[in-house]
Amino acid sequence: MTTARRHAWRPYKQHEKGFLLIALVALLTLGGLYFLVSNLSPEFMRGRNQQRTGAALTEAREALIGYAIRYRESNPNTSTGALDKVYGYLPLPDLGSSRNNNSTDIDCYLKEGCEAYNFSGNGINVTVIGRFPWRTLGTGPIRDGNGECLWYAVSGSHQRNQPDPTRQMNWDTLSQLDVVVANGTAAMVSAITSAHDRPIAVIFSPGPPLAGQDRSISATDGVTECGGNYAVNNYLDPALASDLAGITNYLTGTTNKASGDTSVTNKSLSANGVINRRSDATMFAGNCPPNDTSPCAIVANDTGAAVTSELLFRTLRGSSYFRTDINAMLERMVGCLRDQFAAGGSLTLDANSTGLPASPADKTAGRIPTSTCYDDTQNPLGYFSHFKDQIFVAKPGTGSWDNTVAVDGVAQTSCSAALIFGSQRGAGQSRGTTAERNTPASYLEDPNLTGFIAVGTPSFAGPSLFSVINASRTNQHDIDRCLVAGTWTVSAGCHSAEQDIVRCVPAGAGASFTSVVSPALPGSFSQLSAYDPAIRTLTLGALGVRTSDGAPAYALYGCTWTPETHLTATGLRVYFRFEIANRGDGFVFAMIDGDRNSANVCGAARQHLGYSGNNDPDQSSNGLLPSIANNETAIVEYPKIGIEFDNTKATGTTTTSGNPLTAGRNDPDYTPPQDNDAHAAIVYWGGETAIATGTACNASNQCPYTGTCGTLGNCPAVRYCNTVNHKCYLRPEYDDNVHSFPLPPDASARPAPRNPPAVDPFPNPVYSPPPGLVTLDRLGSTTTSNRDFHVRVEVTRTYNGSPTDAKDRKGTYKVETWIVAEGVDTQQITAVKNTTRPMSELYSGLAATLSNDGIRYDQPRNACVLGVCPAGQSCASGTCYETGPPTIYDLPIGACDAQQKCSGPPLLKHNACISGACPAGSGQACGADNFCYDALYSCGSDNVCYAEAFRTMRLGFTNGQGTQDQVINISDFFTTWLP
Repeated sequence: MTTARRHAWRPYKQHEKGFLLIALVALLTLGGLYFLVSNLSPEFMRGRNQQRTGAALTEAREALIGYAIRYRESNPNTSTGALDKVYGYLPLPDLGSSRNNNSTDIDCYLKEGCEAYNFSGNGINVTVIGRFPWRTLGTGPIRDGNGECLWYAVSGSHQRNQPDPTRQMNWDTLSQLDVVVANGTAAMVSAITSAHDRPIAVIFSPGPPLAGQDRSISATDGVTECGGNYAVNNYLDPALASDLAGITNYLTGTTNKASGDTSVTNKSLSANGVINRRSDATMFAGNCPPNDTSPCAIVANDTGAAVTSELLFRTLRGSSYFRTDINAMLERMVGCLRDQFAAGGSLTLDANSTGLPASPADKTAGRIPTSTCYDDTQNPLGYFSHFKDQIFVAKPGTGSWDNTVAVDGVAQTSCSAALIFGSQRGAGQSRGTTAERNTPASYLEDPNLTGFIAVGTPSFAGPSLFSVINASRTNQHDIDRCLVAGTWTVSAGCHSAEQDIVRCVPAGAGASFTSVVSPALPGSFSQLSAYDPAIRTLTLGALGVRTSDGAPAYALYGCTWTPETHLTATGLRVYFRFEIANRGDGFVFAMIDGDRNSANVCGAARQHLGYSGNNDPDQSSNGLLPSIANNETAIVEYPKIGIEFDNTKATGTTTTSGNPLTAGRNDPDYTPPQDNDAHAAIVYWGGETAIATGTACNASNQCPYTGTCGTLGNCPAVRYCNTVNHKCYLRPEYDDNVHSFPLPPDASARPAPRNPPAVDPFPNPVYSPPPGLVTLDRLGSTTTSNRDFHVRVEVTRTYNGSPTDAKDRKGTYKVETWIVAEGVDTQQITAVKNTTRPMSELYSGLAATLSNDGIRYDQPRNACVLGVCPAGQSCASGTCYETGPPTIYDLPIGACDAQQKCSGPPLLKHNACISGACPAGSGQACGADNFCYDALYSCGSDNVCYAEAFRTMRLGFTNGQGTQDQVINISDFFTTWLP
């Protein structure tokens, strides 16, 4: 028993001994820490406090800049939801819960750390000082090394409460603040060397209280977090104005000394830390001189961090949204000026050009005029008035300029004018006074400056895009190259802040669109596609042009295209508005491969809508027969993507038809009928191989379409006889914009994308994700006639441009389309119009009307089992299909040669060679003209040459007409190309 008790007791005593030992070690450790802390030198403590203060000021400054560069997105128009404000504005300080005027803000009312709302007497002429608005900025209370919360002064010129279109907000906007320092004299002197260097805001660490400063708890404002009160002079120095020769970090004559008019005299602030004042009024930064026996006392200890315009816009320039806005503004201006000049209009300079030197005798040169075509009411909303002083136009007195406007290092031909964006200031440039703003040299650099102000053949040069700044650039006027990571490159990253952006305004009567002529349409009939640059409106169709009026059925097609192609890169966003004044067959908004299609391509009439089919009446373009007319247009070659607006149901169309206008497949036939089954759909192309019709033929007796064949089994009309299997085939272009007739599965390794089939019965509401085909009568009206519709198309391209093997190159193309009827919802229409932002950020709750992000009909798999498919697949009509955007493969264009190289059209031209070489890793080679080139085609391991699909795109509209007239007006077309 004794043994048992001993064994039960010992563990407890050992545990107790261990606990006592740990406690003793802890006491010794605490004692050691106390000894260390109590013996830290004052210098060490001051250094540690300064480090904490510096970190606090940096955090606060970053938060303010973050607010400024999100300002446009964070402050939409309260009634329309539009993003109509520019970046750069800053919040007001926290003036205390009793003065913040924020009773409508449930997140901030009666809470500290919130910015004040506007107050009586405030304006762009008023500087305001208060506590740092940490709750508004989401940082939590930020404290300096002494435990005090930070304070903050903001110039009225940059307050968010004062956005004013008459006062420009850009990198040239002058602040009303100054920073002064002590320099061993009886006066504080300015540390600012240029008006543009004045800070737009200053964040303060107030430091420990000085004699006369009362930091007791406020009786009127909530201070549960930071404590103290909101009287600025109790925190910011000096206690007596005379102590700093009249300089104070507060404003007299207002509540809490928090605001004052600084429009006449800039508000000087002391923010350089401790200032000592000797008895003879001499002031020193830091301590008084050593060995100086005169009485000396601290009169100020505020430490500040300035937010400058240069810092703000250098950061803002890194925002892709800001760059997109500037580039969209310039793109819109180019289009507007292009159409204006094409319509016979002249260039009338804006009134703000009156102070500039007179235009040279051989050109009109000045600031761009105000126009409703690109003013603040156009996207990007609100930008024009704030940046118009930066934008210059030079137009020749007669004719156009050839090879005198170099954009991105490439000389342009036939420019009706040069548009120049002066960008930010460079060395020696100042824009603070009226005289400086009326001096071209304050904005432009050579060669643009000389080309702008001098008589003679001009020279204008610069990049086309407002881009990021590369600090490694060694020559501010060198537009061709810069040093990036030790390597000379010609990338867009070569921009310097002050570099002029240059655009060519193309000349030509066709203006922003060029229309295809239907040669076989008699001159007594109007063409079915015409663009009027004077009103910037495209009209598809015409009255009195029907088969019943004597017009040839095969000639009733029309197409209109952008004259230039554009690199597709990662995609695009497009907006346009259409009105069906007279309802006919319909139209297609088409995005076609720019390398394979000129601006003179068009499809067939009627149900083909100019997008599919072949408008050659004798079908000579199939190469089998000699042409009779020999004057029709080329077909629209794949790859292509269209958004079809089909107003009639095409019936009786089959693959066995002998009529080129009915050869193809039927449109949807909904049950019950919906508005004559008018529909909108995403369309591609039916296939890349001919369509078997099942009819036998005698190849040796294949007849011309204009003759007779007898009874030997020829293939009539648009079909042709395959000489291998003696079967009749329909050319693939007849199958491009159809939905209902079933397509055979494509089991090839590189299937073409499939048009979405009809969904019947059509669901209401439409399911999610949105389908690729919808009925137009579900868009807010039982009829589509005489009503405006707003259309937005987003194409997001993901391209694997550098696979190991060229045969594996392909891309996915996510296509989303929003169609909103006029009058349905103002905020929806506002969002649809703004192509500078993705729709997901403008109106996240508005689902796309059309989307191809659902079933991939180009990728059929196995049959559904009880309606169920494996993960990543969906069941449709008993078959499992993969889901997600369709794949578009690169195009096979022939066999590689013996050296496994490809021949073809002229090589792609890039920027100038640098010292006879092209950028490393680019795959480019230097040509004889000292420019870099690369090939359109690449050879795959299968010994086939491939061309990149959609390397470039051409945009346009196609339409067809038949037994009934149609008139469709399209306006407000605008595109934002994604980088």
